[in-house]
Amino acid sequence: MIISLGKVTSPDAEINARIPAWKNSSETHQCIALNYAVDVWWQTVSVELPLAAIYLLSRLAGDSIQILATVTDRVDEFDQCIARDDADFDSVCTSMALPVLNLTAPLSLQTVDIPKPWGREIWHTGSEVRGISTIHGMPLPWVISLNKSGLVGQADAELILLKILDPLPQEVYGDLYFEMHTRKTEVYVVTHIDPTAWPTGKGQMRFGFCAEKLNAYPDPDKFRSAYLNSVQNYQKIRRQIDSRFDEYRKSAGFTEHDPIPVRVLDEWQGRLPDEWQQLEQKLRADMNDFTGIRELSVGDVICIDPFTPHALQHGVRTIEFQTPYYERKILSFAQKVLTQSNWDTETAIQEMTIAAPPQQEFKHVHQSPGILVENIADFGQFAVLRVSIEFECSYRHHLDSYALVICVTGDCDVGGLVLKSEAACLVPHDLETVTIVNPARQPMQCLIAYPNLPVHSDLGNHL
Repeated sequence: MIISLGKVTSPDAEINARIPAWKNSSETHQCIALNYAVDVWWQTVSVELPLAAIYLLSRLAGDSIQILATVTDRVDEFDQCIARDDADFDSVCTSMALPVLNLTAPLSLQTVDIPKPWGREIWHTGSEVRGISTIHGMPLPWVISLNKSGLVGQADAELILLKILDPLPQEVYGDLYFEMHTRKTEVYVVTHIDPTAWPTGKGQMRFGFCAEKLNAYPDPDKFRSAYLNSVQNYQKIRRQIDSRFDEYRKSAGFTEHDPIPVRVLDEWQGRLPDEWQQLEQKLRADMNDFTGIRELSVGDVICIDPFTPHALQHGVRTIEFQTPYYERKILSFAQKVLTQSNWDTETAIQEMTIAAPPQQEFKHVHQSPGILVENIADFGQFAVLRVSIEFECSYRHHLDSYALVICVTGDCDVGGLVLKSEAACLVPHDLETVTIVNPARQPMQCLIAYPNLPVHSDLGNHL
């Protein structure tokens, strides 16, 4: 039997209000259907989208319960399905071919690729007009709306942004924007360095500014002025080249927002007058001489505070966690920026931090035979743990809110869900604790990100 609540304002409130009475009853299961609207805040224009959902509450061992659910925007079809005399949770899901989500277990995050001029981003938790991550094919915000308090607790429904930066291996073409943020904080963990791009195994990122250049301009205002002049000089030739490339782009059938393949850019570059190419290289080198370089190895962690200019370089793949704000100011870029018409250099230069900020030191949360847990980033808005576990060892993490877990190397068993390298999951707040196990003989490493609440953990233990 399905209990139909009709249209409700908050599915989260309705379901959680009914759980205590159901737990005190003799029923082993309860099936609830309802309609509601979700604010599509991730699109350019925010609108209310009608949705329909069905839940199956089941008792488990002890006092725990399981909540299975599914959601759809095919509201009329859903209403017809639940009105049938023989309708139940399974029949509705089967007849409408809807995936079943266990809201009381770790949920595997599906990715979406976002093309960039310098390569691509792979989003695990992104929700924007450019793309939206999913769980079992359902938009992530729909899933969160099913039971926000149970999934994320008191945290914001817009999750910490987890993504992978995958730059092209070619120099210049694979170099990211030199940019800064005014609100957003980020942490990068280096997972791969392309050997063709960096034969020594050491990659790079531009980070802050060159100490020698800073020493040459004891007056900070004069340094900012000199750097701005170098960027503006480069921007002139950059615009000249990009304008010519726009003609080539149109002739080749590319839109103004299409990333161009490297082989095509190389061919276009070869068509340019020699003096343009030489001037571009000289002015780019002059501009880049102002910036600081940080060498990177696999496993390195880079914490980036607001107002710190930075740019990951070609062939350096990283996992990134960041606050979920889309805001940035581009100081320079050695290609055409496809998402905005102008750089933000003048404003950014006045706001940026010119002294390189010190990197945070790792804090050992726990260390025992076979287990190492490090706090590698703590920004206030969120924190990140790096967990290294040997074969058949485990670590239990307490949840004050939700957690995002991504496997870096090896196999990572998160509460029974096994993740391979670069696979990730959402651990619901209502689980209270989650046990992470290394089930394979090779060493395992994963990252755990959670909102800005204190870290609590039990000692790791051997199975």
